[in-house]
Amino acid sequence: MVAKRVLLVEEDPDVREMLTFVMRDEGYAVDVVATATEAMERLRAHRYAGHRYALVIIAAIGELEAGLISTRTEAALSAAKRRGHASGEIRRQKARNRAQEIAPLIADIRAGGITHESGIARELTRRKIPTPRGSSKWTCVQVQRLLKSLAASS
Repeated sequence: MVAKRVLLVEEDPDVREMLTFVMRDEGYAVDVVATATEAMERLRAHRYAGHRYALVIIAAIGELEAGLISTRTEAALSAAKRRGHASGEIRRQKARNRAQEIAPLIADIRAGGITHESGIARELTRRKIPTPRGSSKWTCVQVQRLLKSLAASS
């Protein structure tokens, strides 16, 4: 009986060795590569030779996807820049506007004797004031950023 051929893609040599051992012990013929790029080359070569893998185990697909995401992000930022869009400026302006909206609430909370960021965060959460990203739970770091934004705009 001919063993079914498996292509294992894994960048970590120890994991590669362990998985290869297990797969061979189960009766598979295992081809091993370390990167998604090598896997694509191996798949192309096997397809042209008329061979097929019974299974492709891809543990390194994150490497390829990270590269693709980076390329797409760079292209999108370049396109935005060509259109005259200042990177991040809209987000920063929205944050400044939101800080100004919440400023009276912060003043009210402080007037009630709560002055530490963690206490302010608890009180904003208790009052069900949404965070800048729409969450219902405030954190100390969010309050610190909000206070920093208010201080910079005054």
